Amino acid sequence: MTEKKRDIGLDVFKGILVLFMIGTHIIKFFSVKGSPHILLTEFGKIGDLICFSGFIFAYGYSNSIAYFKKEKKDVAKSYFKNFLRLTCVFYVSGIAYRIICSCWPLSCIPKILLFCDFPAYSEYIASYALLTLLVYFFFNPIKRILDKPLAVLITVLISLSFCAFPYQLVNFAPLSLLVGSSQFGAFPVIQYFCLFILGAYAQKVRLDWNFKVFLACLGASAPFYIKTIILKQEQANLRFPVPTAVWITGSFALLYILFLASRHLLSNKGILTTVLSRFGSDIPAALLTSNLALFIFTYVILKTVLVRFNTSVILWMLFSIALFAAIYGWLYYKPTIKTKVSSLFGVKSR
Repeated sequence: MTEKKRDIGLDVFKGILVLFMIGTHIIKFFSVKGSPHILLTEFGKIGDLICFSGFIFAYGYSNSIAYFKKEKKDVAKSYFKNFLRLTCVFYVSGIAYRIICSCWPLSCIPKILLFCDFPAYSEYIASYALLTLLVYFFFNPIKRILDKPLAVLITVLISLSFCAFPYQLVNFAPLSLLVGSSQFGAFPVIQYFCLFILGAYAQKVRLDWNFKVFLACLGASAPFYIKTIILKQEQANLRFPVPTAVWITGSFALLYILFLASRHLLSNKGILTTVLSRFGSDIPAALLTSNLALFIFTYVILKTVLVRFNTSVILWMLFSIALFAAIYGWLYYKPTIKTKVSSLFGVKSR
């Protein structure tokens, strides 16, 4: 996507999701050392609910901007490039987790390369990659669906209907990425595809505040809140090993609110908007950098140096986010940083 066509509001939206993702991952890492504060627990639950769903919604939205106005032959290179990039991110993140965190031997690598093992904090990246490939193969049918609101609604309902799929029949790990399985904790693409098509359609109709849309999102999310708040059903039972329709639609209201909030932030341009838009401008880089920083920080630095000081979970979270921001900023915006540093000393950067 060229800079001229880039939707900064969408980048801010994705940046918010990135921060939720980082915080949620950190809370999960440190909760094994003792129950975290109740506010952190609730933050983690919200992150579980909206992060992957939000990324898929945003991916559909950005595809509508960058690709769906073009012909399939004109976007083939971009799709396969994105697929390879995401696959590499999954490989690096997954292998790093197994070796650094799980302390598995190098013999675990082939299973990851063949998509037969989905390490924690990396499984959603594999689904992201598969979705990219499938969107390209079904590029023209998706474009035709987006031209008809009824077709969009039918597609969403069909996608959600797969939540009733007999998951126990699937014992082949790669297939679980597509339809889910009761034996593997994956994010099945077909069930989450409803969010992709909704994101693409939202861009097509220039979604903004709409009371009817808000009510529809609340209605879709209501069963989730009834189950988790009133009936007190555990969220884990709704999400893993396979998602329920209640879990997927439960994110709709919050995602709509965050989407509108990201648009509002654009009218108050400042450091927060800049930081969020930069985090959200390259999701694969953000996913990989945050995962590697978290793995290394947690299992190399904390276990050997800082854990004896009994630092609170909140401080661990803040320090990890700061570490991620520093690494990500240096790797991804190195030319900008060098230019600013040089200007402080009156030196022209090359």
